[in-house]
Amino acid sequence: MKTLKAQLKTLMLLIVLTLFTNAYAQNRDFSKGMFVRVYNLEGKKISKGKLIFVSDTLLILKHNSKFNNLNPMDIGYIKTKRSGGHNVLIGAAIGATTVSVISIASIDPDDGYFIWDATPDNVGEALAVGVVGGGTTGAAIGGITIFFKNSKTFIINGEESNWKTFQQMTNKYIKKPLN
Repeated sequence: MKTLKAQLKTLMLLIVLTLFTNAYAQNRDFSKGMFVRVYNLEGKKISKGKLIFVSDTLLILKHNSKFNNLNPMDIGYIKTKRSGGHNVLIGAAIGATTVSVISIASIDPDDGYFIWDATPDNVGEALAVGVVGGGTTGAAIGGITIFFKNSKTFIINGEESNWKTFQQMTNKYIKKPLN
């Protein structure tokens, strides 16, 4: 029995070490996390992502491990932060997950003493309560947070003076790479 415990401990140690080897990989993220959405001169979204680099002739964004290079003269305007739908979606996901877990934890199939009972009788009912009730409530709370978002819009319209203003405003959000 002791050898089995020792083998399980060794196996768990190897699994933990294997899972955490990527934590010290050499991939550096040079962005502090300022998320922007970039629109062209016609008002169509052309890119989104975290600011990596801003210069006189180039804007570099990182989104999904891909870099996107943009010419400032092609940019109509830039909006900071994510759209309002993102708040609603995240709120709905958090609400649905939280209420589902609570509902599953409170399953009581033997509480049939009353016609109207408050606890679900099986996992399906618990998930339905979580997704419908928690998702709706979370989406409503996410919708309310849109009013406190405080995102900014920088109008560029391909003009160098507007671009310089944006460049000065965003320099504090970009980390300089270590040499």
